[in-house]
Amino acid sequence: MSLTPAALADRAGITDALNAYAQGVDQRDWDLYRSAFATDATVDALIDGTGPRSPERFRDELVDAFDDIRLSGQHVLSNTIFRIDGDTAHTVTEFLATTLERVRDQPTLVACLHAAGLYVDDLVRTPDGWRITRRVLALKSFEERRQTYAGPLAEAFRTTSTTPWTHRLRSATA
Repeated sequence: MSLTPAALADRAGITDALNAYAQGVDQRDWDLYRSAFATDATVDALIDGTGPRSPERFRDELVDAFDDIRLSGQHVLSNTIFRIDGDTAHTVTEFLATTLERVRDQPTLVACLHAAGLYVDDLVRTPDGWRITRRVLALKSFEERRQTYAGPLAEAFRTTSTTPWTHRLRSATA
């Protein structure tokens, strides 16, 4: 299959939207997270059974459930399949996500959560680039391990995850 320069540019723009979501969640950069979505977008995390909701509501659910114990997070996206038709697109992307959290009742323990699954996205081309209109999160596997970390190492995880890395990139390119 040969791709035209325009098709490659579309794939790059779509990948930017997918990465904005992942980096926004991982770095807790909620402006970057929001930039991945169209105005009327929905997110459906099939794992919780609550159905589609706005990206803002999904963000609030993440913050309320995890941010008081969260130390760090990291998404790895791969194997994206693209179907582009004019100004709309559909993608299926494999993800691996790792999150480190304090264990609420045991301060010397850290829980390492590994999740793998699919992001199934519908996207639209906007004047500001490609944006997700509908995201379905389909979980394929989940594992939790608990491990004791020395205080300084656990604090290093937290410091790394709360440093505004993505803000620094945006200000350097502005």
